[in-house]
Amino acid sequence: MNKNLSPEERDVLLKDIDQIVAWSRDAVELIKKIYCDRPDFHNGFGYFKSCFMSLVRDDGALDLYHGGLRANDEHGQTIFDHVDYSHYWDYVHEEVKSWSYMKFPFIRSRGREEGWYRVGRSPGSTIATSFRRPWPRPKGKFSRSSAAAALLSPRWPITGRA
Repeated sequence: MNKNLSPEERDVLLKDIDQIVAWSRDAVELIKKIYCDRPDFHNGFGYFKSCFMSLVRDDGALDLYHGGLRANDEHGQTIFDHVDYSHYWDYVHEEVKSWSYMKFPFIRSRGREEGWYRVGRSPGSTIATSFRRPWPRPKGKFSRSSAAAALLSPRWPITGRA
């Protein structure tokens, strides 16, 4: 959300809450039925083998800014660990495809065919040994980066307040 709701805005949303909850329950039931009809299809959908890379602190906890690079293969085996991120280009190559604005990075030592990797919250949770919030908690409103950190720690509630 990009702002706090006023009491009036909240009340507009609350007047339809019973219908929204009913629709949500119906949607969950529908998805359960669709999934149970073809679980093998859904379990394999969007799956591809990939490596994972993230920043980690010295103690192995996820870092969002200045940790060392850690990469694991699709089986969780370490490819490299605690590499200074200023050496990123020694370990990673990024390709550009004519049909996309995205970059397609891969780990050089694994090669183009097997070295593709993913980054972000999910890979970070695959790689990091823990998720420790910064302490003391930052003062003031959340920035986007502190909100991202909050998403990684269920113990850090997202309230929009210091």
